[in-house]
Amino acid sequence: MSNRHAYLVMAHHRPDLLQMLLEELDDPRNDIFLHIDRKAGADMEPSRFCVRQSRLTVIPSMKVEWAGYSQVACGMALLKAAVGTEKYAYVHMMTGASYPLCTQDEIHAFFEANAGREFMEISPRNCEERVRYRWIFNEIGKRYETDSWYRLIHKVQQKFGILQQSWGIDRFRKYGMECRKGLAYWSVTGELAAYLVSREKLIRRMLRHSVYGDEIFAQTIAYNSPFRENLFDEEGRPNGSRRATTWLLENAGIRREGHNFRREDIPFLRQTDDLFALKFEGKDGPMLIRQIREWMEERA
Repeated sequence: MSNRHAYLVMAHHRPDLLQMLLEELDDPRNDIFLHIDRKAGADMEPSRFCVRQSRLTVIPSMKVEWAGYSQVACGMALLKAAVGTEKYAYVHMMTGASYPLCTQDEIHAFFEANAGREFMEISPRNCEERVRYRWIFNEIGKRYETDSWYRLIHKVQQKFGILQQSWGIDRFRKYGMECRKGLAYWSVTGELAAYLVSREKLIRRMLRHSVYGDEIFAQTIAYNSPFRENLFDEEGRPNGSRRATTWLLENAGIRREGHNFRREDIPFLRQTDDLFALKFEGKDGPMLIRQIREWMEERA
């Protein structure tokens, strides 16, 4: 087992944010595995992005839809690419709209001090409705928000879910596991990453007809395995993934459009002890990232 880390990055737009993220992850101790959505525009051409010190691997592009199984498939493709390359100390699932809040020295020191712990959010909220029924049209993404035809398809999907509920259907029961959910981005040991890859066929059977499965597959497999005892804080810490999000602010009644951090969140970002933050897709995003870089330079 090496002390190297693997960063798995899923991106579909905002090349400016993606390049800023890659620059911050660029370190000789890191390998970066990047997936760019097949639907992305010409400004997301992989050849545009580069690093100097890390090994950057761009995996084959696939079409990924929000809430669809394709999100799980993409995550698994990134995991397989990393697990097939080296035995990493830690593997970090990221989005292209996220950013570290700590330097790479601080991040590596943290995970060395907490070696063997698994950092993912495990929510106590019920999630079985996502996997219990066969969710038809689960790859429509967010089209129903703007397209009347897809709005009709979405209504049919929801009605069919209600009908299956009335029939008492439970496709998940046969697996004999407890369903768990959490933030789709996490940091796990190389051992757990390899275990997830080894369970790929099971994950596909369980979730290929699910919705929001990207928030379920890693949590459910880890929770129902020996790795459960290594979880950083099982169903305790609001965000065991050590990722700051606006959901914590929104739970306190502070609204954030698109769940994006804004200028007024600078005190929150500076005080948190989390290692990473998301999302920065709003108008204040680049400014906030520059501010975070200044904080890290002050500590260097």
